[in-house]
Amino acid sequence: MSLSKLQHVFSGLSVRERRQLVRDAETGGFSANLDEVKLLIHLEELSVANELSTYSREAAMNTLFSAFEGDDQRMRLLESGLLRRIENYLVELELRLDPPQRTLLAATAYNRRNLPKAFRYEADQLQKSMEGAVDPDGLLLRYELARLRLQHDSRNQSRKQPLDFNRVVESLDAWYVAAKLKHACEVINARNVLAVDAELRLMEEVRLLAATPPFADEPAVAAYRMVYDSLTNPEHEEIIGHLQQFMREKGWKFPFEEQRELFQYMKNFCIKKLNTGKTEYTQQLFDIYKLTLDNVALLEDEPLSPFEFKNMVTIALRIGEFAWVEKFIPSHLKYLLPEHRVNAETYTMGNYHFFRKDYKSTLRLFQQVEFTDVFYALDVRSILLKIYFEQQDEDLFFYQASSFRTFLSRHKQVSAYQRTIYKNFIRFAALLLKADGETQKLAAIARELEEVKQVADIRWLREKCNG
Repeated sequence: MSLSKLQHVFSGLSVRERRQLVRDAETGGFSANLDEVKLLIHLEELSVANELSTYSREAAMNTLFSAFEGDDQRMRLLESGLLRRIENYLVELELRLDPPQRTLLAATAYNRRNLPKAFRYEADQLQKSMEGAVDPDGLLLRYELARLRLQHDSRNQSRKQPLDFNRVVESLDAWYVAAKLKHACEVINARNVLAVDAELRLMEEVRLLAATPPFADEPAVAAYRMVYDSLTNPEHEEIIGHLQQFMREKGWKFPFEEQRELFQYMKNFCIKKLNTGKTEYTQQLFDIYKLTLDNVALLEDEPLSPFEFKNMVTIALRIGEFAWVEKFIPSHLKYLLPEHRVNAETYTMGNYHFFRKDYKSTLRLFQQVEFTDVFYALDVRSILLKIYFEQQDEDLFFYQASSFRTFLSRHKQVSAYQRTIYKNFIRFAALLLKADGETQKLAAIARELEEVKQVADIRWLREKCNG
């Protein structure tokens, strides 16, 4: 049975938000009447008991309001009233989290009521809060403020004083160019993964505008112009270097979420180049990772993903940055959520020892922890197979290969793509072991490897093909 809108909205609140909502209602914080408070408490009790999905209008009416018995219409109005209270609470919460937007609404209200003194104060406060804001949302606020000032001035200034239409037009154009480029980047990026049907109009004109003053001087325009160019002209490989330098100099000006998006575009560019065999991009990807780590505030704003942590270590190991890895693992574990730290530390230290050819230490570490996460489990099994290959231990190699195949077939969390690339990895590793270094066999395996392409750990396999 589908949830009612009231159930649906209430279920989306965090535990803290629900408790705060009940406290505010009980103390008259959002002007709820007594019946609405009772219904709210009833919903909270069901939520705590994980029974919110069992809520029914009739049961609530009979349980809480005996006088309502049989009055379904009155109960519907009560639910509707409580829903509006919750919506108002959420709007207020969003405004608390976005002070510039609250200030803009206050300025709008004063301007609509022709209260020039109050308007000018709020407009000046908004202007101050926007100083340094360079992202597309900041540019939109700049336009909204310019538009409000123009409305205010047209009503209150003398006819002899010129109105500043240019400020409105320029701020509108700057926002449009930045937002258009950002949206185009999102569409192109999505097309690489999903079947996205979205037409991008006027991009040639927008791209030309973005490259000319005053738009080219806007950080958001400059950043997304370079990202757009990297997505549409990936053969112009110098673009990513320019974007990297830009982020080093001006990236800190963007909100954290925007910084992450820009860094992800840069990482994706390098990863695609690596996937085409351009191994020189390993160093550039490592430099981009280090650039993200330089911003401690960015790390502290949101927990570090265990997959990012693992990728950083793997990339560093590939280019022989062993000393960096030795320092990075213990110093950055604290940026992961506590429940991810043991697996992350064990896996990355095991991988570190594998790259150092200290296979005994790798095996000892991997035997200490059972990796329940499927992504760790796949990588660990791959490393174990490579260790037995390097040790030329055929018995353990083929035992591990058989166990790995069984895992791939039976584990439901393994996607069809992962199943394909890891089964191909096992097959090619087995062929290489059986080839026993014979040049002709290795050459034949190398040719087939390039034809198949969908293979995990293809770099390692290519190295082994070269003897």
